Amino acid sequence: MWPRTSTINVFQSPAARAGIGFGLAIFAQLLSLFLVGAGHGWVAPLYLSVALWFLVPLTMLVAWPTAPASRAALLVIMAIALGADALLIDRTLAEANAIREYVQVNRAVGLTIIGLWLALWFFWQMILIYSLIIGPRRVDVAD
Repeated sequence: MWPRTSTINVFQSPAARAGIGFGLAIFAQLLSLFLVGAGHGWVAPLYLSVALWFLVPLTMLVAWPTAPASRAALLVIMAIALGADALLIDRTLAEANAIREYVQVNRAVGLTIIGLWLALWFFWQMILIYSLIIGPRRVDVAD
């Protein structure tokens, strides 16, 4: 007999959420290696992806909609996110020519890698914004 779908919910477990967060951070770090292009590509994600090793699992633990988190903790993580975004924008503007050349050389594959990395970068921030707007909610798991 197959278990009911209501009892299968990986995201209820904080350890599973943190593990998924680490997995996403690993994938973002791998993509950032491709973006560097032997030092001639977009280098900023390589350094900023290191922060994802802490920020994604932390967000998955604290800011997940079913996790009981204080608003103050969410605001602290949001301040870190805004600072990281400002740093990403600053470094990206400084590397605008390198990014243009990277896309010219790698074409659609390069744009895909950039898109995937940006999706991972903004994924944890969307969870954080959602939790700040909606707030934590209680989920009852039926037996």
